[in-house]
Amino acid sequence: MALDNAQRQLSRILSPRLTAVVREALFRFDKVATGETARSISTQIRFNSQNQYRIQIRGREGLRYILDGRKPQTSDANIPPVERIEAWQAARGVGGSPYAIARSINVRGIPGIRNEFTEYILGRIADEIRSIQRNGLFLSSIREDIRQLLINGFRGVKNTTITR
Repeated sequence: MALDNAQRQLSRILSPRLTAVVREALFRFDKVATGETARSISTQIRFNSQNQYRIQIRGREGLRYILDGRKPQTSDANIPPVERIEAWQAARGVGGSPYAIARSINVRGIPGIRNEFTEYILGRIADEIRSIQRNGLFLSSIREDIRQLLINGFRGVKNTTITR
């Protein structure tokens, strides 16, 4: 790849910032009770051979339900884990039977926030990239990549003239 140093540097600088942004978004959308899911978040930036990037966000299983919600179920076979609901109740100060809450979620489902969450994250990522650009954290890596491209491009050429 032509910009290996820049990609590594971008990934190294941006990944922890992205992790913080995703955690911030969970708080912003009031989706943090015990903090276990927020603490489980990790992010990674991957580049392919066409220099396109992909952001991977990983976290515990609860993140999937936060983002995608839960569709109503026709049987009680797959009710949400009662122990997780008990932890949520304790963290939020919610009373009632955790089994009844699990059953209600199973029957009614819960809405997800993927669209709003994604829009918020994309805006914050753009802010983080602009911040990296302003601070010049990334520029030295690009300079090194360009230097290597020039060196490799002219390797083996005896007489070179560069004109404008």
